[in-house]
Amino acid sequence: MIRSVGEQLLVGSAKWDLQQSFRMADPSHSGACQRDEFLNSAFDAVRGLKPADLMKLLMAFADEYDEMVSYSDFLRLVERQGQVGGLEYHQQQMAIS
Repeated sequence: MIRSVGEQLLVGSAKWDLQQSFRMADPSHSGACQRDEFLNSAFDAVRGLKPADLMKLLMAFADEYDEMVSYSDFLRLVERQGQVGGLEYHQQQMAIS
């Protein structure tokens, strides 16, 4: 599921939109935002997953008892997984050609 989010964020402006949304929710530029803002930002930017699947991913990352969530850590994790998935897809396409 993380890989799916990462792959989606590698296409078009989705990554930029998500980063901007997180930054707007973080006036102190700390790399963290309120849990509700984190969830809302992700739901607004990530549209390629079923809402229930995205919620599972986000809830695994943002514990219900945490008031603040590190969106910078989330973005790094998602980006790393998306790059891995994108590389595997590219290698599969090269093998087919």
